[in-house]
Amino acid sequence: MSAKTYQARVLMLRCDECNHRVGRTGYVKVDRAAIDSGGNVYWKILHEACDNDQRKTDFKMPADRFSTTGDLVECAAWLIRNQPELVVGSNFSGLLSRILTDTRELSELLKKTAHLRGPENRNERNRLRHAEKKNGADVITAVLDRDEK
Repeated sequence: MSAKTYQARVLMLRCDECNHRVGRTGYVKVDRAAIDSGGNVYWKILHEACDNDQRKTDFKMPADRFSTTGDLVECAAWLIRNQPELVVGSNFSGLLSRILTDTRELSELLKKTAHLRGPENRNERNRLRHAEKKNGADVITAVLDRDEK
């Protein structure tokens, strides 16, 4: 364990269908019926518009419940305490790992482009962002143009 002070991190959730960042309109879901029937069951992160497989048996949690690492831990604790079958019968640990990995990749991408703030560097920021995607790194589509807000 490192001696670094704990900092809450803003989490990155990426849609399984379109690979864009999931915001307030998205959710994390798992099919309860699939868990009951056994086999490999996977959690999905989706925008509402990207969910082509909606079922009445889906258990959904809004993506905005996962804003920080602290929120993620609280949600995991709540699921383990109140819905343990959803954790044990699925790839919930894979979901946690994926969220943290996507967040780490976004953080590294933002660090790489931190020196390129300002409108005069917009083309260079975009070049770096697209180069990352072309090089095979599954980099998150991120909005780096903060100066245009």
